[in-house]
Amino acid sequence: MNMSLMSEDVKNMIGKEITYFANEEIGFASIRYFELAISGHKQINSKKTLANQSRAKNITALPTFIFETNQYMNKMMDEDGYIGHTWDIPLDVEYSIVRGGNEYKIYQPLLPSTKLEVKWTIENITEKKGSNSAFLIVSSNIQYFNQDKILLAENIEDMIYIPKN
Repeated sequence: MNMSLMSEDVKNMIGKEITYFANEEIGFASIRYFELAISGHKQINSKKTLANQSRAKNITALPTFIFETNQYMNKMMDEDGYIGHTWDIPLDVEYSIVRGGNEYKIYQPLLPSTKLEVKWTIENITEKKGSNSAFLIVSSNIQYFNQDKILLAENIEDMIYIPKN
C-alpha cells in the first residue's frame, strides 16, 4: 500500500521563496573558464582583445552559464560538499533527488560586470504514484536578475523526490 507524501507541511512549502544576492561580479575569469570547459578553447584569449571588448561591452557569457553558476551562493557547503540551492522538503522518509527537467528562458545577456540576484520559488508540488511507492515532483521557478533588478533569465525546474526504501 502506498503512503501519501503530501502532508500539510509539504503542501505549505508551495509558494516558499528564497533570494540570494551575489557578493561579487561574475567577472571575466568565470566566463573564460566556463567557455573553456564547454568548448575546449577560450574565445577571450588576450589582454588586448579583452580590453577592446571590455570597452565595447562585447563580452557576454555563453547563454547556459547563468544556469550553471553557483557563484551567487552565500551559504556554507552541506554535508555532501554541495553549495547550491536545495529545498528542505519536510518528508518523514529518507529520499533521493533526481532532476526531472528544466525549461530555460533567456531575456538578456550575462555580462562580466553583473552581480546576480537569484530568486527561487516553489511553484507547485505534485504527488505521483509509482509501482513501489509515491514520489513528489517539486516545480521551482528560478529568476536571475542583475544588480539593476532587470530579469536576465528564468529556469523552470522539476526535481523528483523519491523515497529510498
